Amino acid sequence: MKAVSCSGCAERQAAPRPLDTIASGVLVAAGLVAGRWLGTPLLARLLLGAAMLAGGARVLPRGLAALRRLDADIHGLVTLAAAGAVAIGQWEEGALVVFLFSLGQALEEASLVRTRRALASLIDMAPRRPLAWRDGAFRPVEVDAVRPGDRLLVRPGERVPVDGQVVAGSSWLDESCLTGEPFPRAASPGEAVRAGALNRQGVLEVVATSGFRETTFARIIYLVEQAQAQKAPSQRIVDRFAARYTPLVVALAVATATLPPLVRGEPMVPWLYRALAFLLLACPCALVIATPVAVVSAIAQAARSGILIKGGRALETLGRVRAVAIDKTGTLTEGRPRVSGVYPAAGWSGRALLALAAAVEAGSEHPLGAAMRRAADEEAVDVPQATGFEALPGRGARAVVQGAICHVMRPDLLDAGALEPELQAAVARSPTAVVVTRGREVAGVIAFHDAVRHEAAQVVTALRGMGVHTVVVLSGDSPQAAAEAARAVGADAGEGSLGPEDKALRVRGLSVRSGTVAMVGDGINDAPALAAADVGIAMGAGATDVALETADVALLGTGLGGVVSAIALGRRASRVVVQNVVLAVGTKLVLLALAVPGWLTLWLAVLGDSGVALGVILNSLRLLGRRQPTVRQEPGLRPGNPAGETCRETVAEAPRWTG
Repeated sequence: MKAVSCSGCAERQAAPRPLDTIASGVLVAAGLVAGRWLGTPLLARLLLGAAMLAGGARVLPRGLAALRRLDADIHGLVTLAAAGAVAIGQWEEGALVVFLFSLGQALEEASLVRTRRALASLIDMAPRRPLAWRDGAFRPVEVDAVRPGDRLLVRPGERVPVDGQVVAGSSWLDESCLTGEPFPRAASPGEAVRAGALNRQGVLEVVATSGFRETTFARIIYLVEQAQAQKAPSQRIVDRFAARYTPLVVALAVATATLPPLVRGEPMVPWLYRALAFLLLACPCALVIATPVAVVSAIAQAARSGILIKGGRALETLGRVRAVAIDKTGTLTEGRPRVSGVYPAAGWSGRALLALAAAVEAGSEHPLGAAMRRAADEEAVDVPQATGFEALPGRGARAVVQGAICHVMRPDLLDAGALEPELQAAVARSPTAVVVTRGREVAGVIAFHDAVRHEAAQVVTALRGMGVHTVVVLSGDSPQAAAEAARAVGADAGEGSLGPEDKALRVRGLSVRSGTVAMVGDGINDAPALAAADVGIAMGAGATDVALETADVALLGTGLGGVVSAIALGRRASRVVVQNVVLAVGTKLVLLALAVPGWLTLWLAVLGDSGVALGVILNSLRLLGRRQPTVRQEPGLRPGNPAGETCRETVAEAPRWTG
């Protein structure tokens, strides 16, 4: 005989309908009244037989088919138990077995509806027939027919059908189903928009940049669907256990039914009854579903919060994380340089230096140039007109300002001794700095820093509170910048000047020293490290495409708080799986103890099996009903600003300002 499978516990296609179960219960009650109180055994058997047919209308055929294949799944065991009960004259027991099994499956089906709704709600959000420009007018088309370059109209209350760019109109977009962030964001011409975002206010005209199947939203649905088909490591262990365990159970049941009558000459009927009860109870239904229901519930809940988890293996690994490596630029930091210091040379003022630098960089697209222009604008500095702008890749930029050739350049391009000692010290202290010159005269030095995200320190604190004992910062920036970022957030160490392969080596070394490692990066230059980690977490909507290919987890929000939520969810899911296994095994052991003296009845065996399975499902569904802990992410607030004043990104915050 093949191993007892519990496919019936995991596949609900043949689950009883509520009316089948109700009819079976009514007929069982009528049969008990007819047999015990009215004294009409023939009528009682007819009613009890009808109860078995009603409750087993969708179960018994599968059971008979399984028995013919010698594949004794739970449907086959129930069918065998009901037939055995009738054979030994226990019609009431047989009817109760079928009714209770039918009731248990109906309740399980009702409970699992919540898990299915989590996915269905995502699928229902997908626009079916958006308005696309066709033949001189906006007309409804199938979403799969939308191609890059198509013009689309998104009205208030509708969802953006595909990823695109706004070309006309303005509105507020609710992206909570994508990122988990509750506040709408403004959308105006030039802004990128993503499929699934809900248009709250105005009419938008959008040019598609992708088809629906290439959108982030379609990938969310795909990943949640895939998660239901993938098996977590613990689930595979349980399946292997069941494959060895169930043949042993069948052999013990056969021995229970045959050995006492053959060896000691005892009556066959009582031992056959015990064997049937033992076989029903020993089926590991609850154990087999202990992991998959919890995994699907957790992954569906994560998707609601803008966290994409690629299957049960990634979820379980999140629950074991003991060390976290975080990329600096664009992940731990905002990825946007700011002016942190203005150091004028003798004879120059700070405002004059900043005005000259902003003039040279007026035509530049470099991030440092943008930072200098922002600083000048915020300080209301009058910027003179420049001509003849020329970018010098890898060196800086130059332009003609008020008749003189001016440069913004790297400090190491100047001759030794060209800078005053104070300016040399400023360059040495700064992770990034530029020198501004007018003709042959040095006007001064401007320093920059990449600001740490305002929630980063809270995230590190939260990780430590969850049992993560090592947090390190990895960066391709200078060692000084990496160390400063690590100190700012409370990490254990910061390493700089690392290439992609260097980061991967550091992650592997951290895994050897500290245990399970999560790598948090932007999913582009961090791809080797994300792949080398036990679980890779790609952060940020801008890196979504690479994240879904490389990392195990993708955070669609823009903040680091999703890292805390993902790891917390993994830990909670792991606890729920352990609880499920303990509940399944512990309850079965208690009931099996009742079988030794013969106290276990058929109906109690079925009640125990179905009840434990239902308990496992309900326990798993708790993962759907509770949001994970998050870190507050308030724009304009940074650590060390408890009063909540808005932080201005101005040169006034620089460590030195003269003039």
